[in-house]
Amino acid sequence: MVAFLVGAAVAAVAVAVVTERARRSQDDRASRLVAERDELAARNAILASRVDGLDRRVEGLERALARSRRRARLAARVAAPDEARPGDVTVDLGGWDGLFRVDGTAVGFRDGVAEVGGVIEFLGGAPCPLGRVELTASFLAGGNSIASGVWQAPTLAEGEPAPFFIEAPASAVADEAEITMTDARCAS
Repeated sequence: MVAFLVGAAVAAVAVAVVTERARRSQDDRASRLVAERDELAARNAILASRVDGLDRRVEGLERALARSRRRARLAARVAAPDEARPGDVTVDLGGWDGLFRVDGTAVGFRDGVAEVGGVIEFLGGAPCPLGRVELTASFLAGGNSIASGVWQAPTLAEGEPAPFFIEAPASAVADEAEITMTDARCAS
């Protein structure tokens, strides 16, 4: 009987050892699965962030493409001097008259956006290297102001004409544009 009890005790210990090993194995596997899940969740968050960033870049590129298309249409009108212009453009260079020249201007309207473009050239004569240049356009319909926009260039090289395009959302078709030079400063 003692042998039976000893055998039963040994069997019980063996079952307990096997059970403990199985529990530890399951705990280890569960820990590995939790760590793997956490790692996948972190990777998923990184990927979601990258997707959001890419979505924002795509939106920005789509806006830039739309602006470029509008500018190309306007540039085509500016480049075709015999083509009828939809409106008049006046230019006021103010105190910078003689230092700059603006040519080939045209005003237009497309998809709710008033636009004016042309070519600006720095003729030289400034007391320092040129930094920022700014033009402001007021768009008019029937003599009433309907929109305004700004164009800025960080610099203009002397004697090198540069195209400019100013656009602004407008509620009516612009038939005139008034361009005013609002800033030209020395590079710092």
